[in-house]
Amino acid sequence: MKIIDLLNKIAKGEETPKKIKWGVHKFEWIVYEYKAKGEFQEPTLLEYLSQAPSMLNEEIEIIEDKIPEKLSFILHSDNIAEIPSNEMLMNKINEILDYLEEENE
Repeated sequence: MKIIDLLNKIAKGEETPKKIKWGVHKFEWIVYEYKAKGEFQEPTLLEYLSQAPSMLNEEIEIIEDKIPEKLSFILHSDNIAEIPSNEMLMNKINEILDYLEEENE
């Protein structure tokens, strides 16, 4: 997907990916914009683009959650309803997997 296509989806109020990667930068949708993950003062995607608007036609990568399908099913099943926040657990697992992935690069 190109950056311009992503911005069009946002403008139209369509569903957008939660996490994306553009070059070496990873962004996460937080409240109403894409913020850089793990960077000083968390610049937004739009802040980067304002410095180089010619990059609107560049490709982005959609980062999928790395929760295995079997684990995802377990986390969403009624059998573990006593866990306070399944989403919190999934986020922590994704953080661990992101860390391991970065260590292997």
